[in-house]
Amino acid sequence: PAQKIICQSTDTDKTFSSAPPSASHPINKSHQVTPEKSSANIDRGKVSIIPIIDNPTSKFTFIDNRAITGNNIISTLPTAMSDNEAKEHHSNTASTLRASLQPTYPEIDELYSDAYLTAVLSAPNRSYEYARDEKIRGALESRKSYKVDALMAAFDYDVRGVLRRNNHREDGDNSTILFTPSQSLVDVCVSGAFSFAGFDNKGRGLLHTRAGLLDWWKTGVEDGIRYHILVLEYALRMLADRNENLDDGAEQKISESLVLCVDTTELGFIPPPLGTFTEMASLMQRAYPDRIHRIYIGPVNSVLRKLYELVLPYLRPRSRDKIVLLDCAPTIEEVAQIS
Repeated sequence: PAQKIICQSTDTDKTFSSAPPSASHPINKSHQVTPEKSSANIDRGKVSIIPIIDNPTSKFTFIDNRAITGNNIISTLPTAMSDNEAKEHHSNTASTLRASLQPTYPEIDELYSDAYLTAVLSAPNRSYEYARDEKIRGALESRKSYKVDALMAAFDYDVRGVLRRNNHREDGDNSTILFTPSQSLVDVCVSGAFSFAGFDNKGRGLLHTRAGLLDWWKTGVEDGIRYHILVLEYALRMLADRNENLDDGAEQKISESLVLCVDTTELGFIPPPLGTFTEMASLMQRAYPDRIHRIYIGPVNSVLRKLYELVLPYLRPRSRDKIVLLDCAPTIEEVAQIS
């Protein structure tokens, strides 16, 4: 679960509450790291708090893939794959997984690249069978239950990525007549509450949420979830198009994950229905497994923190580790540099 860590600063005590981001590469060398200046580094499980001396005392600062508040940098130590895990993942390749599901789910070729399937197979402590049946097969079944193809056929994306009702469907196309969007879904699709915002410095897709623009009580949880599916599908299409146009071997080509930047500044005093959070957790974990790299949420007040605690039981450990709760609103510019 998200950890609440009090960090000592030169100006005032600050609270950073998060499931800390992973530290997959060294700190930016422009910042001097001097743990010897502290009485001791504080280890809590895999979390290490390391004092730094030349970080400005700003409210919230980022360096590379790590979050800083006050004069402390919070990081998570990487976890190495065991020899047995590496051997198993080597023998159970993406092509093996694809071939096993192709007869039942021919759409797998269009939806999932080898890079994505390999990423799903390579998760620590995950067996081949679990990756195949719970993750990929589960995701394909979820797409059917959400009727994603019919949902997407009901909308078009304009040049800015804004969703518009598709009024030019062909009568002979059966997939387009399975779903007729409600007016509330049509309205929320042009609200700008959830949008694709480009790529971060690792090539991951960026999604920006302005939580105050989506009234879940008015839109309804079901249509709210459909709206998120439409934007997620658009973002994944942008990733696929970008990767298709990259040269072979380009580093960004392996990145098919997403980073969410959730701004709760304009969120009213009445929080969304609790079902919103449980349905979103199910959507991300079941229909889009391993697609989310990190979720930054802020500012988080006491009400949102309580809601988060209620949702925790519905989140798997790996999902919890991806969530960072902030006391200020994350910006796309900051997140693009450190996600």
